[in-house]
Amino acid sequence: MTKAGTDRRCMGMPAYLGGSFDHAGVKWYGSNVANREVGLPRSILLFVLNDKDTGAPKLMMSANLLSAYRTGAVPGVGAKSLAKPDASVVSIIGPGVMGKTGLEAYAAARPITRAQVYGRRRVTSEAFMEWAAERLPDIEIVICDSMEESVRGADIIHSGVS
Repeated sequence: MTKAGTDRRCMGMPAYLGGSFDHAGVKWYGSNVANREVGLPRSILLFVLNDKDTGAPKLMMSANLLSAYRTGAVPGVGAKSLAKPDASVVSIIGPGVMGKTGLEAYAAARPITRAQVYGRRRVTSEAFMEWAAERLPDIEIVICDSMEESVRGADIIHSGVS
């Protein structure tokens, strides 16, 4: 990026998937924390699917939602394999996009009944609570005042804070 700073990057992530898919593609990723000041998401992603023989683009689409769910699914797979079968309390540290998709993945993998949420800004935790009430109404959301309070008694700990 033209200016140095925290969380300013632009990169391409190429991939090839063989077998019956037999396609090549790339996810373009741009991230700038200052985007929020102009009403944009911090990260802006684009997915391009190419013909593997000609290189011609076959599809271009926004990849923010796609990437968010792919990223959120990873800890869900971990919880399915590693968390105790009756894990019901999750700590969400960092209630942003990854916290949301992570909670959805945990709820799909384990019988989650409670999420203890800590965010740097209370308004973000409150927005998370509103989102969860609509998307996951059977999960009790508890806003915590510290990370320590958030992890106390949790079966699964999800941290999106760097």
